[in-house]
Amino acid sequence: MKTFGDRLKEVRKNRGIKQKELAKMIGVANSTISNWENNTNQPDIDTIKLLCDALGITPSDLIGDYTLNDMINFASMDNNALSNEERLALQFGDDFANEVMKFFEDKFSFDEGQLQTIRLSLVLAGVIDSDIIKILFDAMKLNDRGFNRLRDYLNELLMLPLYTENIEKGDKL
Repeated sequence: MKTFGDRLKEVRKNRGIKQKELAKMIGVANSTISNWENNTNQPDIDTIKLLCDALGITPSDLIGDYTLNDMINFASMDNNALSNEERLALQFGDDFANEVMKFFEDKFSFDEGQLQTIRLSLVLAGVIDSDIIKILFDAMKLNDRGFNRLRDYLNELLMLPLYTENIEKGDKL
């Protein structure tokens, strides 16, 4: 199984970027990139986001692909029994969920049960589905007008009966 360092090195080389260049792009020392690639240590979650932006990739490209069952198993295990990559995946999923929940809490009203379900979904999606990560981070960059439009579109889309029932010829949407 590839490590975080293996993935980082592979992506960096495929992009034709030298360690020194990547270090400058994200504001760290050259030796820091080398240490990550040699699995001496790993970056924090904020630095992973900087790496992803600099390299044009998603966090799952660096952390690895995990299934829903993997994440549930990791969460139930003792932290010392997890590999560095598994701990990083859980930490990223948790931090991702916290960041998104903080942003959206003021914009929508949810009861406690809904919040717990959404948070768990975000933890899992943050590691598993790179498309969801990109969509949510892009949504978090919207100004108020853009966010209100997004909310309107989501509310319309969530009228599931309209989009899941067979529509007869001649029916108007």
